[in-house]
Amino acid sequence: MIEVRNLSKVFEKAHAHAVHALSIPSLEVASGEFVALSGKSGSGKTTLLNILGALDLCYEGEVRIGEEVLSKLSSRELAHYRATTVASVFQSFHLIQGWSALENVALPALFSKAPPPDIIPRALQMLQAVGLGDKAKSTPAQLSGGERQRMAIARALFAGARLMLCDEPTGNLDAQTTQSIVDLLVRLNAEGLTLVVATHEPLLLKAAQRHLNLEQGRLQ
Repeated sequence: MIEVRNLSKVFEKAHAHAVHALSIPSLEVASGEFVALSGKSGSGKTTLLNILGALDLCYEGEVRIGEEVLSKLSSRELAHYRATTVASVFQSFHLIQGWSALENVALPALFSKAPPPDIIPRALQMLQAVGLGDKAKSTPAQLSGGERQRMAIARALFAGARLMLCDEPTGNLDAQTTQSIVDLLVRLNAEGLTLVVATHEPLLLKAAQRHLNLEQGRLQ
């Protein structure tokens, strides 16, 4: 699913030495694998996720997702990749506050070719898949932190992505809610979704099939 070769990301600083944010000679993640990525703040976790998600294109080396080499894709092809192949879930949710859960989950339809008659049923299906089938009309403000994270995951799943990248998905949640999100991710992985999750959460580290640690941009 994921093949990384000689990946290097450098941040240039004025009047200072360049900072090597990432230096990864090789990384492979198999289709259907659940990989947890840990490391101190600034170790490069988010940078790596942004590169895998084609949100950061300024790097050297080769990143292959399936049959696609990201650096060789056109702008249109990259947009299609972000809309259909990969899904990103963030700690801060990035939900539209005035919209209902149903509208938030259906948001990717604006960037895809989903037939209009299929949009609402698909959004409802995704809400049901994450246990929010009865919250379709609720706005983010009416939901708990865990429910908002579930909504964000449902939105990420809307377009049928095969790869999900999660950046600290349980960072702001209490212990009980964290366990429910861990259980959800484990179930999605068991259904075939490839997961790469940046986290400090012991429950997620334990649930993952493989645990990688980043230190100063290098895999340990």
